[in-house]
Amino acid sequence: MRKKLEQLAEERGIEFYFADGFDDAIVGLTNDGENYNVVYSQERCLQCLVKDGMDQDEAHEYLEYNVFNAFYGPSSPVYIETLDDY
Repeated sequence: MRKKLEQLAEERGIEFYFADGFDDAIVGLTNDGENYNVVYSQERCLQCLVKDGMDQDEAHEYLEYNVFNAFYGPSSPVYIETLDDY
């Protein structure tokens, strides 16, 4: 999915940020009319960290503190709870 989004950005001349290490958690792209944001599944982000060796609690704490609340400007990634998460 990341490669598709990078290609789209190049073709349209748009800019947005990716969350490093969470390519498997990308679910889409959003546009508020001015800015584009890569959209990630929170659950899939958690699964990425667990797959890399963290336990569930450690991964959840890491994501809450270091990832979900990070802000890099109006084109920052967006993290959502998907219906598949329930």
